[in-house]
Amino acid sequence: LKREIAFWSSPRRSRASRSDAGPAMDAAAARDEGAVGNGEVDEVLVTVNMMSGAVVFGPEPIGRTCTVAELKGLFEAERPKRLLLGETILNNDDTLESWPREVDLSVVFVREDVTGDVGGAWFGNAAYVPRMANEELGCEVFHVHGVCWFHVWGKLQLPPGAFKVGFRVKRLPDLHFRVPIVLLLNGEETRRVKLEDELDAERGWELLEVGTFQAGGEVNIEMKGADCSEGGQGGKNGLLIDLAIATPI
Repeated sequence: LKREIAFWSSPRRSRASRSDAGPAMDAAAARDEGAVGNGEVDEVLVTVNMMSGAVVFGPEPIGRTCTVAELKGLFEAERPKRLLLGETILNNDDTLESWPREVDLSVVFVREDVTGDVGGAWFGNAAYVPRMANEELGCEVFHVHGVCWFHVWGKLQLPPGAFKVGFRVKRLPDLHFRVPIVLLLNGEETRRVKLEDELDAERGWELLEVGTFQAGGEVNIEMKGADCSEGGQGGKNGLLIDLAIATPI
């Protein structure tokens, strides 16, 4: 299930039997099972073209039991994409069984939000940062509720391209942190913010930006209280934390 709400929308954690971002393993399994062009099953001669007309795949015989997700994994597997037959966008779970003997497809490469789970000090502890159901998002989120040592981290695996990376958060009416929050990208501090000034309760869920990243690959982001480097810490309240998220820019 993919939610399309402004830049912070993204697929949920439980989502994903097949996804645009990871069909390569499915494609390999299809080859092993004889679903992809081994001559033992009926086949379709498939060619995939860019909208410009440039051929990016094929023509190649593909077994009719192959799914669209597996077909996507046969070329530029790391790039999210949509395949079209004429003007119809094909679903990942569709197979080639009803296709003609030869077919020309169109491909549109898309850039979508990338998400990752978050963890942190005392996360999941019922007294300090409990999990709580959130009806708005339809999942559980973390509720900062009295923790002193505030340290949150997340990991993202990004394709090449420019992304804005950060945490999806929501300010509650009782937000009270007292100290600046240090934001880090791959271990390097990018900025310091006061959440009382940075976040607006009227905006609801929003991206607390850590920084930007373009190279692709693994990205680690963190936020922690500036008082983590001091001898004592004060209690912090009034923040919901959902995911680590990267949005294309």
